[in-house]
Amino acid sequence: MVMLSSTRRGRVLRFSSDAVDRNTLLVASFEGDEAISKPYSFALTLLSKMADLDSAALLRKPACLGIKQPLAPKSGKGPGLRTLPIHGVLSSFQQCEKAGDWVLYRAILVPRLARLALNRQYRVFLSLSVPEIVEQVLKDAGLTKDDYEFRTSARSYRKREQTVQYRETDLDFVSRLLEHEGIFYFFEQTEGCEKVIFGDSPSAYSTVPTDAAIPYRPDAFGKRRDAGKSRPVDWFEQEIVGKFMCEHRLVPTEVVLRDYNYAQPSLDLKVTEKAGGGFGKIYEYGGEYLDTSEGAALAKARAEEIRCRERLFPGVGDVRSFRAGMTFELADHYRADFNATYLITHVRHEAEQAIALAEPGSPVASYRNEFVAIPADLAFRPERTTPAPRIAGTISGKVDASGGGEYAEIDEHGRYKVILPFDLSGKGGGTASRYVRMAQPYAGAEYGMHFPLHKGTEVILGFEEGNPDLPVIAGAIPNPETASPVTAGSHTKCVIKTGSDNRIEMEDEKGSERIKISTPYGESFVQLGSKNDPNEGVAIKSLKSLIFATDEDSNAMAKGDMTWVGSLLNMCSKSGVNIYGGVLAGVGSALATGLTEVTRELLGEDAAKAATFAADTALSAAVVEAQATMSAAGATKGRLSLSYVADVLWPDVTIIGDGGVNLLGIGPQGAIHIGSHAGGSTLYGATGVNVVSPAGVTVVGKLQGVELCQSTDNKVKIDSTAFWAESASAKVIARGEFAITSTGGEGTVQAKKDLRLESTDSKKIVLKAGGSTITLEDKKITLESKEILLKANENKSKLTLASNFAVETKGSHLLDTKGEIKLKSAKKLLLHSDSTFVIEAKKVDATKGGKKDLKELVVK
Repeated sequence: MVMLSSTRRGRVLRFSSDAVDRNTLLVASFEGDEAISKPYSFALTLLSKMADLDSAALLRKPACLGIKQPLAPKSGKGPGLRTLPIHGVLSSFQQCEKAGDWVLYRAILVPRLARLALNRQYRVFLSLSVPEIVEQVLKDAGLTKDDYEFRTSARSYRKREQTVQYRETDLDFVSRLLEHEGIFYFFEQTEGCEKVIFGDSPSAYSTVPTDAAIPYRPDAFGKRRDAGKSRPVDWFEQEIVGKFMCEHRLVPTEVVLRDYNYAQPSLDLKVTEKAGGGFGKIYEYGGEYLDTSEGAALAKARAEEIRCRERLFPGVGDVRSFRAGMTFELADHYRADFNATYLITHVRHEAEQAIALAEPGSPVASYRNEFVAIPADLAFRPERTTPAPRIAGTISGKVDASGGGEYAEIDEHGRYKVILPFDLSGKGGGTASRYVRMAQPYAGAEYGMHFPLHKGTEVILGFEEGNPDLPVIAGAIPNPETASPVTAGSHTKCVIKTGSDNRIEMEDEKGSERIKISTPYGESFVQLGSKNDPNEGVAIKSLKSLIFATDEDSNAMAKGDMTWVGSLLNMCSKSGVNIYGGVLAGVGSALATGLTEVTRELLGEDAAKAATFAADTALSAAVVEAQATMSAAGATKGRLSLSYVADVLWPDVTIIGDGGVNLLGIGPQGAIHIGSHAGGSTLYGATGVNVVSPAGVTVVGKLQGVELCQSTDNKVKIDSTAFWAESASAKVIARGEFAITSTGGEGTVQAKKDLRLESTDSKKIVLKAGGSTITLEDKKITLESKEILLKANENKSKLTLASNFAVETKGSHLLDTKGEIKLKSAKKLLLHSDSTFVIEAKKVDATKGGKKDLKELVVK
C-alpha cells in the first residue's frame, strides 16, 4: 500500500457534487472496480460535519471523485500535480453514524451508462445494425453524441431484420448485443464528464497518460524508487508496478460455427477459425448470421475471445491513472520479453486518507491497485456472459398490414407482419415487425397448404429456440371479435370457413353424417351423405356454371334419380365419362348442351372428330351408361356415346332441357343416332328441340315408324334432313302449321309408289315457283303464269282436257305441238276473242277433201 502525504499538496482524494458546496463531503476511503465492457463502480466512504444533507439531490446531480497524481519534474522545479477525475453519478447515498463532529456517509459512484440497468422494458427494433441500436438506446437514455464514441472499424455490421428487447434492462440488452458482435466498450474521463468508447480492434484503445514507461520495482513500497533507500515522500513522486506475473491457460484450438438461413435453405453456413494452441474445439449452432462472410467474421470474434484470455498478466502497482481499456508500457522487468505494451482489462483501486490534522510530514493517505493485462496487440473481445432472454412458451399477436383492406399483406414467401402484444411503440400499418413465417400442416416444393389470414386476426407466436428475434406464427386462435366457426351449438361439426363464407362442413353426428362444400357465389354447393337433411344423398347446386372434367374415367352411379342443376353443365374427358342411374336428366342447359360444348371445343383440331349420341344394348346390369371417348391427336374415329341397357326398372332414356337440347354430329361420317330397343326415346325441350348436323341427321323408327310432332300452336321445322322408315311408315305431324324448307339448295319430295298431297279440310294447295302459281281448290284449279305450256313429250302422246275447260289469258296464248292439234266438242266448240282471233299455219286443210292451201284463215 502506497502511503500518501498531504503536506504541501493538500488532500490527495477529493469528492465534489453539484448538489453540495465544495469540501462539504470529504473522502475518507474508496474501493473501485473497473473492467472493459462493464460500468465501473466506486464505493466511497465520506465524512461531513453536516447532518442534514439532501440525499435525493445528491442522487440526481453529477458527482466526481478526484485523485491527485504527480507529474514529471520540470527544469529547476519540483514535480507537478494533476487531479485524475472519475466522473459519474451516485447510484446510492447512505447516512450512517455520527462520531464527534463528523457524520459518516457511504455512496456508490457509477457512470451514467449504469443507469440503463434501471430501465427494464420490451421493444422491437427493425432494420438496424447493432451499433445503430445501441446508439438509439443511449439517446433514449438522455446521452448525447458528446457522451459516447464509436471506434468500430474491423468490419461492417449487418442491419438486422428484427431485434427484440424482451423483459430485460437497457444495459443488459445493449451488453448482449455488443458481446454477440465482439464489440467492447470502456470509459475515458474528460474535463467535465465520462465518455463511453465503443471499439472492435486495438486501434480503439486509449493510452495511460504518462511520459515514460512504467518501471517494474518489486518490493519497493515505502522506499526511494531509484536507489531503494527509505524515503517516505518518494512514492508520491514516482509510480511503479510492484508485481507483474504471467498466467498461461490451456484453451481450445478451433471455433466452428453453423447456422441456417431459411431464405437460402440449401446454403451450407459452416465456418471455422483457429483459436489457440491448446486442445479441443468449440462448436456453436445458431449464430444468427445469414451468409458465410458474416459467419466468418463472427467465428473470428469467437476465436479472439478465446485468444485474448490465453495469456493473462496480473499485477499490483500504484499508478493512479490505470484505467480499464488503456495501454501502458512496462520497463525493467527481469524477463526481457515481458517489457512490452499491455492493455489493462480489469483494475481494482483501493485508497484512504486521514481527515483529522496530522503532524507535518506524516503519511495520511495511501493508494494501490491490482490489475489484469493482456498484450496490447491482441483484439479484446468481451465474454458473452449477459444472458439472452428466452420465451419458453408462446405469446399472442395480431396480424398487421399496411393497407386498410380486409386481407393481410403477404410477401413472396407467404410471410406476415404482426403486432407483438408487448410493444408499446404504437406502430402499425406493417411497421411493427419483420415478415414472419407461418407454420403449415403440409408444405413442400410446388405443393402445400395455406389459408391466408386477415388483418387483425389473433395468432399464437412460437420462437425458434425461444429466441424473441425469431418468431413463427404457430396458428390462429379465436376470440370474441374473431369467433370460432364451431361453438356449443355446432359441436358435432368440423368446419372450414373463409372470410367470404366459402365453407367445408363435415357433420359428424351419428346418423346425420354429411359433408357439404358451399360458396355464396351463385349459391353453389356440393353435399354428400345425411339422409336426415332436406338435401338427401348427394347434392350439387350452382346458380352459375357447373363443370365436371377429367382426363381419365369418371363414374357417377345412382339407383335412383341423378340430377345436375345449373345454367351450364360441361362434361368433358379425353379418356371417358361414365354416368350410371335410372334417369339421366339435366335442368338448365342439360347434359346434351354440355356434350355439345365439348364437341365444339374439338372442332379446331387437325384430326377429324365425331360426336355420336346413341342407344344400344349393353351386357347385363340395368343402368344408363354415358361414355365419352375422345381420340388422341390424329385419330379419325373419336366417339361420344350413350349406351342403354333395357330393363323393367328403367324402361326409357330421357334428355330434357328447359332452354333446348342440342345434339351435334361433325365430320365426313359423323352422325347422331337416337333410338331405343325396348322402350321409348324422347327428346323434350320446353322452348325447342334442335337436331343439327352439317353431315346428316337420322331419325329411325325400326318397328313402328317415326313421329315428329308439336303439342302447341308453334311450328315444327325440319331443315336439310333425311327421314326414312325401314319396315313401316314415317309420319311428320303438326297440330299447327307445318313447313319443309331448304334454304340453300333444291327441295325434293319423292315416293316409289303413289305420292299424295292432300288438304283434308277443303283448303287450298298452292305450288309456287317465282311468278308462276298452281292453286288447287275444292272445285277449281288455277294455273297462273306469264306463259303456260301444256306439252306432250312423245309423238304419239295425247294431251286431253276433259270436262269444262277454259283457257284465259290477258295476252297471247299459244297451243303448240309437233303433231296435230284437234279441237273437238260433243256439243259446242267456242273460240272467242275480244279483238282478233288468228289461226296461222304454213298449210291449212279446212276440209277432209283436201281443198286448196290457205296462207291465212280469219274468222271474225
